Amino acid sequence: MTLRSGRVIVSLVALTALASLALALRGSDLGHPPIWLPHCMFHELTGLHCPGCGNTRVAYALLHADLAGALRQNILFVLSLPFLGILFARTWLHWVAPGWLRPLPFHWRERDTWIVIAVLMSYWVARNLPWAPFQLLAPKPIVSLRENPDSLRLASPVPAIQQAQER
Repeated sequence: MTLRSGRVIVSLVALTALASLALALRGSDLGHPPIWLPHCMFHELTGLHCPGCGNTRVAYALLHADLAGALRQNILFVLSLPFLGILFARTWLHWVAPGWLRPLPFHWRERDTWIVIAVLMSYWVARNLPWAPFQLLAPKPIVSLRENPDSLRLASPVPAIQQAQER
């Protein structure tokens, strides 16, 4: 049960890089995305949405405290974030300080993997169906800040409250 200081340093460097990327994304205009943002090759080739389409917009919305906007972009990813966060935290802690964690009260089985795959595949198909209510699962386009400078205000609840108080 020792803390591996080299791995803590690597973690701090990675956290600094991640925070820098988050700040760059927060200040970006997704209507005219910067070149460093990834594009979905599946969507570009087929015009269909994969299960990960909209995740950059989810991160952008969450960085602007817009949970409703994040849910509109990729509800499955947003709902899975707490579980992914716990999984990442446990994996990181096991890597940095082996032996500090107790085993979970359940064991992941092959059946659980197949359930996750079935959910992802069902979501993939459903978000590409052209009928209501399935259309709600497709990611929504972002309004450019260049075309509508007030669009950022709509993403953040605080300015909207201030704007209502001014009236």
